[in-house]
This record gives sequence, structure tokens and C-alpha cells, in this order.
Amino acid sequence: MPEKILAMAQGRRINSTEKRPVLHMALRASRGDRFPVDGEDVVPAVHAVLAKIRRFSEAVRSGRFKAPPAAS
Repeated sequence: MPEKILAMAQGRRINSTEKRPVLHMALRASRGDRFPVDGEDVVPAVHAVLAKIRRFSEAVRSGRFKAPPAAS
């Protein structure tokens, strides 16, 4: 198990079904942290997606965004 945790922390492709890294650690990283995958820091991209999710969630909760009516 320790070697899998280390592999995850190194951004190695340990998700065998999808053949890609698991990004749990990048998802929880602070903006200033670095999490390289294949030589590229993925933290900025992760935070960009988190910001989109946050904006969407706030729009739904505030009532600014509503789903279109269902087709009959």
C-alpha cells in the first residue's frame, strides 16, 4: 500500500481501468501547490474547474439558474 500512495503522490498512472493518474491530491491542493503529471502542473486546471463548479452551484442555489422546462 505505501508504494501505491507514493505513486499517487507522484502523479503516476495508477488508475488501471482508465490508464490515467488519480488526482485526489491535486483536487485538494491549494492554489500555490504544485502537482505535476507528465511534467505539467495540473493544479491551475483543477482550480479553474473548481471555480466553474462553484459559480454554477451558487447560481443554482440563488435561483439565478434554473433548468429549462422538460420536453413533453
